[in-house]
Amino acid sequence: MFHLPFQFRHLAVFILLVTSCLLTAGACSSSHRKVDGTCGNGMLELTEECDQDRFWGQTCEGYGFQGGFLSCSAFCTVDISTCHGYLPTCGNGQVENLEQCDTTELSGVKCESWGFDGGTLSCTAACTFDTSGCTGTCASSCILNARRCVNDWIEVCVAQAGACNAWSPEMDCASLGQSCVPLTFGTVQCEALCSDACIVGDKMCSEDAGTLLVCEEAGSSDCNQWVPQACGEGRICVVGRETACQDQCANPCTAPEEGHARCSQDGGSLEECRSITDDCRRWVPDVFCAGGDVCLPWMLSCEPAGTLDTCLEARWAPGLPYVISGTDFAADFTDDATALDDAAGCALGTAGAEAFWKTRLSSGQTVVVSAAQGPGLRFRVHRDCDSLECLAAGDRLLFTAPSTADYLFSAEGWGSGFGAYEIRMESAVLLGVADPCLPSDPARVCSTPAWCGTDPASPTGYACKPAPGGDLCGDALQIGPGDHVGALQGLGDQVEFPGITGSVEQWWMFTATGDATAVFSVTAAFATNLLVFADCPDVPDAPLVAISGVGDPEVRLPLAVGQTVRIVVEKISPMTSATLPYDYGLRISVLAGQETGLCTDGLDNDEDGAIDCADADCAGLDGACLVEWLCSDGMDDDADGATDCADADCAGQEVCWTMRALYTQLSAGAPVDFEGRRLRFVPRPGDPREYDWFLESPAEFFITPGTAGFGMDVVDDGLYALTLPMRFPFHGRLYENVWVSSNGWLTFSQPGGAQPYESPALLAAMPTIALMWDDLSRIQFGDEFNADWGWDAISGRIFWAFTFTCREYMAPANLLWAQLVLFDDGEIRMDYLTCGINDAIVGIADPGLGAIPGPVSFLP
Repeated sequence: MFHLPFQFRHLAVFILLVTSCLLTAGACSSSHRKVDGTCGNGMLELTEECDQDRFWGQTCEGYGFQGGFLSCSAFCTVDISTCHGYLPTCGNGQVENLEQCDTTELSGVKCESWGFDGGTLSCTAACTFDTSGCTGTCASSCILNARRCVNDWIEVCVAQAGACNAWSPEMDCASLGQSCVPLTFGTVQCEALCSDACIVGDKMCSEDAGTLLVCEEAGSSDCNQWVPQACGEGRICVVGRETACQDQCANPCTAPEEGHARCSQDGGSLEECRSITDDCRRWVPDVFCAGGDVCLPWMLSCEPAGTLDTCLEARWAPGLPYVISGTDFAADFTDDATALDDAAGCALGTAGAEAFWKTRLSSGQTVVVSAAQGPGLRFRVHRDCDSLECLAAGDRLLFTAPSTADYLFSAEGWGSGFGAYEIRMESAVLLGVADPCLPSDPARVCSTPAWCGTDPASPTGYACKPAPGGDLCGDALQIGPGDHVGALQGLGDQVEFPGITGSVEQWWMFTATGDATAVFSVTAAFATNLLVFADCPDVPDAPLVAISGVGDPEVRLPLAVGQTVRIVVEKISPMTSATLPYDYGLRISVLAGQETGLCTDGLDNDEDGAIDCADADCAGLDGACLVEWLCSDGMDDDADGATDCADADCAGQEVCWTMRALYTQLSAGAPVDFEGRRLRFVPRPGDPREYDWFLESPAEFFITPGTAGFGMDVVDDGLYALTLPMRFPFHGRLYENVWVSSNGWLTFSQPGGAQPYESPALLAAMPTIALMWDDLSRIQFGDEFNADWGWDAISGRIFWAFTFTCREYMAPANLLWAQLVLFDDGEIRMDYLTCGINDAIVGIADPGLGAIPGPVSFLP
């Protein structure tokens, strides 16, 4: 039988020691626990579970939790209240996997078993005993007759006259030449030591390569053993990182290659082309690289792989595609102060953790580096570690090697940059305009300047579209006064402006037709930088005027007749969507001598401090000023007796929109009636602020969770900002960002928190969609949150879906498995496969004037 390593034997020891003090603050007082003189001295004694910051090497994970940290009480008992996530089987009503108890199943243990006089013993949500309901003065550290391992001693819990239960030595397994092994909670035994044991799951090949040997538990025997598995006719056993039986001619090579060497595809070994039969040759592992080494094809040798964490320890990528992945970017890598922001040609603003890798590229070889999953990352390719000069940079990096050489790559997080990640570097297939493409396929890239946008006529639903131009200062788009529409998708990050954080930019050119002050302003759904240069040689260091990091930036600049300037609009944050055009408005106005005739442009054209109808030049003269032109100033601007939103002139203005809400408040037990049903909200034709709703059966997920996106590692009461693949219309407004709460709802404006407690007032305070708003939690194995998106060829729509697989907080038996889907035409779809939540709010709402509408009943 396989023996648990020593550190896991402590798991059984210390789960036995958990009492109600561990989870219930104040449940134990000085009268409940006898503290000896050694507790608190920082040294571990056999009678103590912990002492200050010492825990016998244990962690929350050792107790069966998913994470967190242990604390030590004043009585030298372990406090697991700061751990989170439970044993995978906790909550199923069966005591297993070293659980003390499970819901109401206590395995016959009572308060008296702990040495109390009586009372009611219960089980915590973490499947540990809760003795807070027991009565008496003795809170024992063990259950009567339970056994534990201390090194190779078996100790048994015995009752002491006039005192609490206590551990007492019973048998020394070592004296029998055996080891103490925990079996289940409170049960241990001596077992024979294995002198020739293998590790279950290990594999090796027989000497004749005809048999695969797998290490398995040997049943009634004391030790694990190698079990032979014949490969069969025409197959041989091949040793590798995944030792397995293969067709003898798999991984073939040719006669000219016989006797030559190459690196294996995974970089783990050096292979040689050998003849297996007269008509069969294959690559056979010859030299295995030691741990931490990798085989480099251009050197045909095993070299130190590198750690990824610093530039000098950059990891070798032996070939393409190359993938770097993990569960937390900020935890796996550090910000080692390599000053990437200051290096020549490098992008500013990414002040987070960094990962470095390197590879050899041939002259003219093009690679693409992208994030298939993870936090916002900026990718760069550097000349070397000494200067860190950037040869290229971007949120998705497309790089063509100018010569055959070793190239250094880096990924750096924007800010904290935490969360799961998957970085891919692969050979790029360059596509032309109108070629079918897929945003989810980073290897097939629309050639710059072009981008992959939706196209119903394309077999994939997407096609390469020409970029709007203005990628470089020398290619700036010539414009005059007025309103213009720009777009950033498909353009590159060509310039890094000193002291300014930014990503992709677009260039414009304007020539003054007279001596005047020009006003340049940008309107966008994202933060932008706005800079004006006299000419391209001044780029990037000498702008005439610049403004950064504000909403709708505006700059003013006196110009002489015939003077030409270059205007650049730059997106500050990364472009996280490959399908949004990231369009914006650029307005150029020329200041006039007076406001008359320009009373609706929102500018102070004569610079007298008064704008439009507030200027005396316009009052009573310009027809545009005979209306209620300001609908929130508390004044009757047109003197018709009606003020602000009470004036018909303000009808339709956003500031006068009334509150909208279609929701149902579900009482205890009612949400189960949604199970197996679908609820849809469809914008009403001609009035996008109104919705019609439809209750349908049966429920069916629009997309299988996780097949076109990523899973999310969320915490209780978590709030997560995500980017939509389209601009989603909701109650008459367009949104490209969404904030998802782990408590079953989302909003399109940044909320103050995850809000676990539902109410109509909170629902209507934000543009909100409530799939099943309640205090929810992801606490057990199998609970998951998934975001998926793509193109639906059947309906010709872009969609974004979020799937909740979770349960009600403190009621783990109450499950929710439901999916929310947003379509680019405004339709909202909710499918409930499992709905055991006790009470909740379901519906949609948008803030505005007036009282909160009353609830409706979606259910028959």
